[in-house]
Amino acid sequence: MPRVELTARLARDTRPREKETFLFDTSLSGFGLRIHPSGRKVWIVQARIDGRTRRMVIARHGEMEFGEARRRARDLFARIRTGENPADDIRKEKEALTFKAFAAMYLRRSDPLWKPSGRKTVRIYLKARILPTFGKMRLDRIDAHDVAAWFDAASNEKPGAANRALDILRSMMFRAEEWGLRERGTNPCLGIRMNAKKPVARFLDTDDLARLGRALETREARWPEAVAAIRLLALTGCRRSEVLNLRWRDIGETSINLPQGKTGPRSVPLGKAVRAAIRKLPRGRPFTGARLLKHGTRGAVDRTLSRLAAEGEIRRLAHGIFVRPRTNRFVGTVMPDIHEVVEAIAHANGETLQIHGAEAARRFRLSTQVPTAPAFHTSGSTRTIQVVGVAVRMVHTANRRRLQFAGEPTGAAISALWYLGKDNVTAETVTTIEAALCPADVEKLRSADMPAWMQRAFAAAGEPVHG
Repeated sequence: MPRVELTARLARDTRPREKETFLFDTSLSGFGLRIHPSGRKVWIVQARIDGRTRRMVIARHGEMEFGEARRRARDLFARIRTGENPADDIRKEKEALTFKAFAAMYLRRSDPLWKPSGRKTVRIYLKARILPTFGKMRLDRIDAHDVAAWFDAASNEKPGAANRALDILRSMMFRAEEWGLRERGTNPCLGIRMNAKKPVARFLDTDDLARLGRALETREARWPEAVAAIRLLALTGCRRSEVLNLRWRDIGETSINLPQGKTGPRSVPLGKAVRAAIRKLPRGRPFTGARLLKHGTRGAVDRTLSRLAAEGEIRRLAHGIFVRPRTNRFVGTVMPDIHEVVEAIAHANGETLQIHGAEAARRFRLSTQVPTAPAFHTSGSTRTIQVVGVAVRMVHTANRRRLQFAGEPTGAAISALWYLGKDNVTAETVTTIEAALCPADVEKLRSADMPAWMQRAFAAAGEPVHG
């Protein structure tokens, strides 16, 4: 096999022959270029591993520059000298599940749960907008950066279609976590803000409803069926097709039974059921409208919530978050803690929420500083939300170690340690934290996944850790 002074120009200009050609570099032994008769060229390394000569492909020529290929080759040789076997790692990577293979699995397992229109929609978006970008990628290697770049490009073309495609991809990634194909809490779609939607509708206030009622009364004698359909749309929030396809057998005394709704068979209560469900919720505890969807359509629930908020029976705490006020004879109305409200928001968005390190350090008496505004670490996007008139800062973190044991005393301890940092965490810090925790939480803390500097602090305190 010829040894040459391999350069980017030589690699580019060398033509294929009838048989495979190998060009090995004289200055970096074992690094070379493999040229197939078809014209395909790949950067390779050749080395003896476990007594056998092995060849490993680094990348295709044209997909990786000459200089980068040489650097990758040096890294591989360094690993081989330490006794590693990169060939096994490369083989395992080739065997890893691709997104395309996962998509086929996802469709096969989900098809029985979808209506024909849903199956068609998902397949259209997969084929046209998702698979061209992610199809050949390893499922477990797709990260937030990949998704953000794809979503930005798609949004420049068709923002609405990009939103729908992102929604489908998000659902697929959640299923991948449920099926054990990705680590829990690694959905790369979380935190990506959807494109703003153009307003296509508005809620009718009391005056609007009165005007609509008068208009319908003047036309009821001429078009009774149409007037009845419009009234039913206004009162239930059903879709137009659902109302127009109703049969008398579908209408009961207290609800409408839709055998073929867009999301499958469902029952639509006729008004009172939503109110009754809200009145059964515990006072002082935040809730979202999604919790009530089993009692009515999204439109019916939203309208009922708006009316009850206007009547004072419930309070709006933040966008989409409500509470039935709790009263105290000494202080009057008692609102829920901001932490409870933020937890409800995070739960509704599928986010992991952790107390901010500054507040956690204060609670463990490791700092006397009081945060100027409430703040939390989240797996979602960085943003500021208004909760009962208070600005709450949500700070994104991609560091899963920070989010361990979220919402628990152990999680607060971890957050405090990260906030203080390696220069300020000592054996005394560890002792102070553990003194404030119960034995079970101390055991959890010791088993947490910690960086080396945190482990050293625990070791100095005389406590073995398993992270």
